Amino acid sequence: MMLPNLQRHGFTLLEVILAVSLTAIIATMIATAIDYHLRQLTARRTQIREAQLARAILRQIGDDLRGVVVHRPPISSSLEELSESFEGAEGLISGEQDLTEFEAGQDEAELTTDTTSDLSTAPIVATTPGLFGNESQLQIDVSRIPRPEEYSLLAEFGDPSQMRMLSDVKTVTYFIQSDPMQMVNAAPNPDAANPEAATAGLGRRTVDRATSRFANDNGIFDLMDQNVEILAPEVTALQFAYFDGVEWSMEWDSEFRGGIPVAVEISLVILPEEERQFDTRVEMESAMNNVSTDHIYRLVVYLPGSDAVELEEFAAGLTGDVDMEASGL
Repeated sequence: MMLPNLQRHGFTLLEVILAVSLTAIIATMIATAIDYHLRQLTARRTQIREAQLARAILRQIGDDLRGVVVHRPPISSSLEELSESFEGAEGLISGEQDLTEFEAGQDEAELTTDTTSDLSTAPIVATTPGLFGNESQLQIDVSRIPRPEEYSLLAEFGDPSQMRMLSDVKTVTYFIQSDPMQMVNAAPNPDAANPEAATAGLGRRTVDRATSRFANDNGIFDLMDQNVEILAPEVTALQFAYFDGVEWSMEWDSEFRGGIPVAVEISLVILPEEERQFDTRVEMESAMNNVSTDHIYRLVVYLPGSDAVELEEFAAGLTGDVDMEASGL
């Protein structure tokens, strides 16, 4: 008598191991794909936010640059014609001499202007408004009418000596706040500054030109220290370049150059929080080369009120340099 064949109703150990391994591999691949997608989505969102932030910052700096006050000196030819028509008047002759002495003194003052000074500590108080800056800092005198609420604040002060002076010309300064406690330590009265608001990033100071001149004459910089605003902690480096119509330079002084540049190039670096590192001014020169181009944003702002350098004068200067080199001078 033969026994019937017994049918197996399960899997062998090898089949179970293969099934579990394949399931784990497929689950790992799905999880990896989801994680990669989420990482790319987060990176894209971060890049979009950085681009929007950079666009807003560059637009604000560009608007301030386009509103720069252009100082137009009087035309000397018209003054000479007027003085020649009244040569017999002794008063005009003495006035012409005083004007010549004043212009000579003004030229000497222009030559002593230092554009390499630290604009983040105190703005340059020049005799004429304009644009002053170096590679990492920029100061602009912007024509801007005071807002109505600023006049209402003046009425609240009981002591006239505490009233803040208002002016239609604002001195706006852009710089990188590298030390979080620099704003507090730089203030003569540390209690006047807000330690919670002192942070690193792109700083913007807005001061009335009359206030800055008064503070410079009296050595009082409390108001200017309080007016520092951190626009974007994400900005770790800032760079400016100035175009005079022929070549680019890394410094500009409106008093020394006699006007504003034709265009200004603005470059800034925006990094995520985990990669953020605020360099000093010396290290900032290489900050643009140490980051990816995806984090660098640039904008060239054309200034319509500028006077371009005449090509004939530039060519004449080049010819003079060549002649001097050929002569061995």
